[in-house]
Amino acid sequence: MVAGIDYGIRDLEMTDIKQAMHLNIAAGWNQTPADWKMILSCKGYHLAAMVKDQIVATIASLDYDQFVWIAMVLVDPSFRRKGIATTLLKKVMAHYSDRVLRLDATEAGAAVYAQLGFREECYLHRWVLKKSTSLTIIDQDDKTSTVPDLDQLLSKDQAIFGGDRSPILESMSKLYDPMTLSAAYLFSRVGHRAQQIGPLVASDISTARTLVESCITRSQSSQFYLDTFEHQEWEDVLLQLGFKRDRKFVRMQKGTVADVGQVKFQYAIGGPEIG
Repeated sequence: MVAGIDYGIRDLEMTDIKQAMHLNIAAGWNQTPADWKMILSCKGYHLAAMVKDQIVATIASLDYDQFVWIAMVLVDPSFRRKGIATTLLKKVMAHYSDRVLRLDATEAGAAVYAQLGFREECYLHRWVLKKSTSLTIIDQDDKTSTVPDLDQLLSKDQAIFGGDRSPILESMSKLYDPMTLSAAYLFSRVGHRAQQIGPLVASDISTARTLVESCITRSQSSQFYLDTFEHQEWEDVLLQLGFKRDRKFVRMQKGTVADVGQVKFQYAIGGPEIG
């Protein structure tokens, strides 16, 4: 019981997705039932806080071997600021007491995580594009492919990302074909509010831009999210394409991971829920 609320905590199950969707819709988040299924299918520790038969809060933790990714920390608006999310997070921290934990927090959430021993790594920004915006295409000759060698791609992603998120990317590839150009690749997925572009890995800005342009022009979606690390030249390209900067995220970790991946090649992450 916290703040006079009698609630229980149990494992978050596939059968809970419908209720969990109500939480992320109320928060204005982008996840779909397919995203929840993808996350809950991943090796990890996923919890729900219950008041009677109602899910009032969730947390997911994805075990990427080299570290554990914390995601989907959501609380029903009627039960916020009562310590429920903190209780869930402390249970996950106890479950993984000997592991490095990482996450992407909102600016408001970062202060809470800092109190629990998380420290800042770096900053990211969400960029939003509405397809009605005029898109400046620099190369009409689309050389991208949607038939990648997935095993080779997943092996490369582990080195670039710094953790093994193969199950997540395999699930994403079944929902929406990844795109490749030379050694670069882009995953995306259609969300509740927008199509999420990323992860996007490339050796140079020009290739990254070509993949983004191809993704947008091929898509039927009307709005796109792209979450990326602070990178002035890349941000200039996004502005040229018609994206507008939206919210800010803080990447944080508890414990010290030796390999945080090769950020300079990551032109978009997969979203704060999967890294």
